[in-house]
Amino acid sequence: MSNNFKHFLICILYNLMVNNMRMLLKDNSKKVKMNLLTKKNLLILVISLLIVSIIIGIIFFILLKDSDKLLIQNNIDSLFKNESDNLNYFKNLFNSLINNFCYVIFSFLLGISIIGIIAVLFMLFFKGITIGVSISSIFSKYQISGIIGNILYLFPDKILSLFLFIFMSYFSILFGINIFIYLFLKKDINLQLQFKNYIKKFYIGLIIATIISILEVFVSPIILNLFTFFMK
Repeated sequence: MSNNFKHFLICILYNLMVNNMRMLLKDNSKKVKMNLLTKKNLLILVISLLIVSIIIGIIFFILLKDSDKLLIQNNIDSLFKNESDNLNYFKNLFNSLINNFCYVIFSFLLGISIIGIIAVLFMLFFKGITIGVSISSIFSKYQISGIIGNILYLFPDKILSLFLFIFMSYFSILFGINIFIYLFLKKDINLQLQFKNYIKKFYIGLIIATIISILEVFVSPIILNLFTFFMK
C-alpha cells in the first residue's frame, strides 16, 4: 500500500471522526439547551402558580362577608399577640421543626410518585392562598400601618418559607417528571444519579426548614412585639 493511499485513508478517517464529533457535540448542545429550557419553564410555572395563588387569596378575602373578615382579622390579631407573648422557646421550636420537617419529607416522598406532582402543586397553591388572605387581612385590620405590618409579618421567616415551598415544589415535580419520562417514554435517563441529586436537595430543604424554625421562634416574636407595641 502506497504512502499516498495511506495518507488518503487517514484523511478520510480523520474527517469522519471530526464530523461525528461535531454532530455529537451539536446534538448534546441541543439536549442541554432543551433541558435548561424545560427546567426554566418549570421554575417559571412554580413561581407563577405561587404568585397567582397569593393574588387569589387577597381577592378571596376582599370578597368575604364582613363577619368572616372580622373572624380572620381576630385570628391575625391573636397571632400577632401570641407571637409576641408566647416565649416558650423550646416548645415553639420543637413544634415549628416538626411542621417544617413534615412538609419537606412529605414533598420529597410525593416527588418519588408521579401522581404526587398534583399534590405538590396543590400544597403550593394552598400556601399562596393562605399568605394572600393573611396579607389582605393585615391591610384591612391596620389600614396604612398594615404596610409595615405585612413587611414585619412576612420578614424574615415567611419569605424564607415561600422560598422553601418553591424549592421543594420545583425539585419534587422535576424528579417526578424524570420518573415519568424514564418509565413511560423510555428515555435514557440515569435515574440513580437523579435520585442522588434529589436526596441532596432533600437535605438542603431540611437545612432551610431548620433556619425557618429558628427565625420563626427567636426573631419573628421580637419583630412582631415591636409592631404591636407601636400599635397600642
